[in-house]
Amino acid sequence: DLDERRHEADRTGDTGAQQWLDEVLPLIPDNAVLVSWWSTSTPLWYAQQIEGQRPVLFIVDDPKMLDLDLGRAPDVINHYLGENRPVYVIRLPGRDTDELTSEFDMARVAGSGWNAVWQVNGRRVAPQ
Repeated sequence: DLDERRHEADRTGDTGAQQWLDEVLPLIPDNAVLVSWWSTSTPLWYAQQIEGQRPVLFIVDDPKMLDLDLGRAPDVINHYLGENRPVYVIRLPGRDTDELTSEFDMARVAGSGWNAVWQVNGRRVAPQ
């Protein structure tokens, strides 16, 4: 039974993460901040730390926000927009993304669903 489950779970030939990285990494400029979440941070960090790709990107997800006392995703975005650094976001669709698109002018530049990459163009102007 274990042998059958092992074969079903084997992802040796799965190139989805590499294909996603090949699409996404060229779109993000050097010195950008990438506000991510665990499932997308993992392949990004692998590409960065193991393969040596894009070492100047600052990839920050929720645990790193806590570890570095950066606040929540909106706080991180506001901080780095204030430093005039390019900011990109990969967050879960639904509540996480809805919160950010209500506060920031964002455009989807790659992917869709859970791996959509958004460019943050600035803060939304509150209606007067």
